[in-house]
Amino acid sequence: MIYLGSINKGLVINSFFNAFESVERSIIYLFGSLIIWTLLQATVQFIRYWLQYTSQMKKKKIRKSKITSEILYSLFKML
Repeated sequence: MIYLGSINKGLVINSFFNAFESVERSIIYLFGSLIIWTLLQATVQFIRYWLQYTSQMKKKKIRKSKITSEILYSLFKML
């Protein structure tokens, strides 16, 4: 076993903990960015579906109003 003096041993342990903290920070950063990215994608997806739903409802409403206006027009024409 190689003998390390007290100063060198302290430096080795200190640099090991610095490397460990660096890895820990990078893992936290990775998961944090993944969570933020996932929330952003979910928000965008929700907005897309909501806009699609409202456009479909508008189309259905226009169709219904066209049908009712045609029925009313034909009834009025009969009178």
